[in-house]
Amino acid sequence: MALSLAHTERERRAREYAVLRDQLIQGIVGRAGDLILTGHPSKRLPSHASFCFRGINADSLVICLDLDGVEASSGSACTSGAVEVSHVIKALDLPEDYLAGSLRLTVGGSNTPEQIRIAVDIICGHVDRLRMLSDANRDRIDSN
Repeated sequence: MALSLAHTERERRAREYAVLRDQLIQGIVGRAGDLILTGHPSKRLPSHASFCFRGINADSLVICLDLDGVEASSGSACTSGAVEVSHVIKALDLPEDYLAGSLRLTVGGSNTPEQIRIAVDIICGHVDRLRMLSDANRDRIDSN
């Protein structure tokens, strides 16, 4: 019965997830700037969004997001928990200053458009702050 229900609901859920995923992608791409959406723009899993941000340490970003209640991961799923940049991310042949900024997000049935809007605000706010800190540290090092 569970398998039958899952099969019956699959297409509807995929459409709902894709709407939330696209809201998430459009919000982040439209506000964060200087990022690369990884993967195909439209031929992707309905619940999955991933980005590489220039000049951001994704581990720092994930910690900030976690403290604000946004669940996210850095790198690819197959290297979750690893300290080094994922071999999957490296294989994308991205510019060096984007590699450490990989962020992976998923949406699901319990998410609402309002939660996605709030998550976009939180993510973009932390990206801005981390970039400012990174730029300030770089300027301090350059002046010495």
